[in-house]
Amino acid sequence: LELLELLVPHLHVAISRALHLAAIPVDRSVLSKRELEIVKWVHQGKTNNEIAEMLHISAFTVKNHIKNILDKLGAANRAHAVAKVLDLGLLD
Repeated sequence: LELLELLVPHLHVAISRALHLAAIPVDRSVLSKRELEIVKWVHQGKTNNEIAEMLHISAFTVKNHIKNILDKLGAANRAHAVAKVLDLGLLD
């Protein structure tokens, strides 16, 4: 009983966050061509620096693109963004 009393508030927060993120509708055309390109490289496990080098842009620019991608998709992190993009069928 004591364990449940400790866990319930944390579970409530986690479930609330998950439901909120899942409830955000995602339009299939929400990401720009460049953002999709960056998500493709993230999917392949590339770091911001590696992506920046391949695309001839700064790592800061890549970081900004990834922040925009996360915001547009309502994703919590890079892996969540890739999962959402894959679910939408936007990556080959």
